[in-house]
Amino acid sequence: MYRENWFDLNTIILNNHFNFIDYDIEDLNLNFLAKITPEIRKSQSFKKENETVYDYFSKKGILNKSFTKKNNEIKIGEHKNTTFLTRFLIEHCNVEFRDWINKRLNSQTEIFLLDLKVLSVILKNIFRNGSGLLAGFLADSQNEEFEEILFKLIITKEAPFHFVLEEIKTIINEFDLIVSSNFDKKDEKRIELVLRNLVPVIGTSGQDKRNRGIIASQFRMPGMPYVLVTTDIFREGEDLHTFCQNIYHYGIAWNPSDMEQRTGRIDRINSLSYRKLNKSQELDFQNKIQVFYPYLKHSVEVNQVVQLFLNLNKFIQTFNTINVDNYYESKIDVNKEIGSNEIPEPIKDRLHSIYDVKEFIT
Repeated sequence: MYRENWFDLNTIILNNHFNFIDYDIEDLNLNFLAKITPEIRKSQSFKKENETVYDYFSKKGILNKSFTKKNNEIKIGEHKNTTFLTRFLIEHCNVEFRDWINKRLNSQTEIFLLDLKVLSVILKNIFRNGSGLLAGFLADSQNEEFEEILFKLIITKEAPFHFVLEEIKTIINEFDLIVSSNFDKKDEKRIELVLRNLVPVIGTSGQDKRNRGIIASQFRMPGMPYVLVTTDIFREGEDLHTFCQNIYHYGIAWNPSDMEQRTGRIDRINSLSYRKLNKSQELDFQNKIQVFYPYLKHSVEVNQVVQLFLNLNKFIQTFNTINVDNYYESKIDVNKEIGSNEIPEPIKDRLHSIYDVKEFIT
């Protein structure tokens, strides 16, 4: 899996299909590529070929302004003599990749190619270190052709690893958001570092020596890790909102602003919930940020959660009140038995500012 070039992009074949860069095929001098000494390993030879193509495109290639988003008819297996990832984009992410290209036609060729390289590195690591790793491992363990087995494990909706296809499409569609949130310098080494040792669930606390920024960047990706378990060290300083809209407070603080600070890690502009709401223009359960306060029934935790909810509601009710010092009760009666009808309902009404914000001059 690691010695072959299955997960590299073949730039020439990709361009021959999508035609995003115009170039002189004779001037490219493909004979140069054929002169690579046979002593070089296949993977190294492919890398040198791709680097040569990138270098030529950067210097003499011209972005095709007449590119169209039209989805040409795709023949599955037509591009069989290329890498797996190249076929993957051409045959199964055609619409998404065409939209990706179309968004970049007004940029410079060098910037376009840099974005393509960043996309390639991200997708490569999804298969080598992320959600596509197990599918690749299973395909590699079979006696049949690796690529065809891997396609069978991923492509159809009934396939056990179909979620890998959905993740790849999400990365292509949300590429700009992902890069701006995690890889703004578009540094290949940084991407490799972040997308290393991905696991489904990750946990961290103040006792860890791991880089918090790397953990946050991993969680801001659409795939693994799917769950982040953390103490208050992530209460501020890092945004975790790009692909998360559920938060579980397994420990509570009496001050409502502390709880709001935690929830604020995913309650932000361009959050997953924010994008869903803007797309659907409907306010429903699927589009809202969901905040959970798990507790054990018939235990003192019930009393603690009830008091917390009272504090939160008080905080919301007086949010726009000026010069009021609120005291939030942190004591509870452990002897009081609380029924389900005594648990306060959350305030869901929209907050309105006391200031005439519509008249503000921007």
